[in-house]
Amino acid sequence: MEILTGITPYIVLVFAVAALAVALAAGATGVFLLRNRALRVRAGLPVRVYYRHLAWGH
Repeated sequence: MEILTGITPYIVLVFAVAALAVALAAGATGVFLLRNRALRVRAGLPVRVYYRHLAWGH
């Protein structure tokens, strides 16, 4: 158990950084989807068609 005591702060740090990365990625995805919604609605395209075109068009 002494090894676990010494490594615990590093494990906590890794999980904290991973949680922050997941939160930032989710936020960026939400912003991306909300910004593109107006364009998608104006074009009259369903979600799958619009984002498939976006993915394959770049």
